[in-house]
This record gives sequence, structure tokens and C-alpha cells, in this order.
Amino acid sequence: MTDLTAFLNARLDEDEVAAKAAADGPWKSSGPYVDAPGAGIILQARHTEDAAHAARHDPARALREVEAKRRLIKEITLRSTPDVAEIYLAVLASVDSDHPDFRTE
Repeated sequence: MTDLTAFLNARLDEDEVAAKAAADGPWKSSGPYVDAPGAGIILQARHTEDAAHAARHDPARALREVEAKRRLIKEITLRSTPDVAEIYLAVLASVDSDHPDFRTE
């Protein structure tokens, strides 16, 4: 479980660094400008749906998600049996299954 916790914390560290680096935005992709509700920034996107998706993953939200996942990992490791904790942490880790350090076992 220690390896799994270390893997998750390393991915969260990467997410936090990326979110903090992007915080000064604005974000852009190709296409016309779209004002995405709740984003607080103007996004350039091919479709309104692209802008809405990007707005849901802005740096502030990403940082809140990092903090929530850190708290969840802590609660899982403190309050679950080792077997149950491993199952829950493996589910969280599955999000990063495309990372080179991900191990299927």
C-alpha cells in the first residue's frame, strides 16, 4: 500500500505544480472565443462544449481536487483495513493508468 500511496501522492504533486503554473491563464485552443460560465476567464474553443469542459478543469478547481484527494487518501489509510484501503487507493490510481510509473498489479 505504501507504493500505491506514494504513486498517488506523486501524481497529486504533479497536478498541483501544473495547476499553479497555469493559474495566470487564459487557456486557449483553436476556434472562436467563448465565455464559459463560471470560468472567470475567456476561452478560445471550437465549440461551447469544449469551453465548458475546459472551464470545469481550471487551475483553481484542479487545486481543490488535489486537496480533496489528499484528504481522501489520508482518511482511507487511517480508517480502512489494509485490504479495503488497497482497493480504494487502486481505484483512485486507475485515473493515472497512462502514467509510465503505473503498475497494473
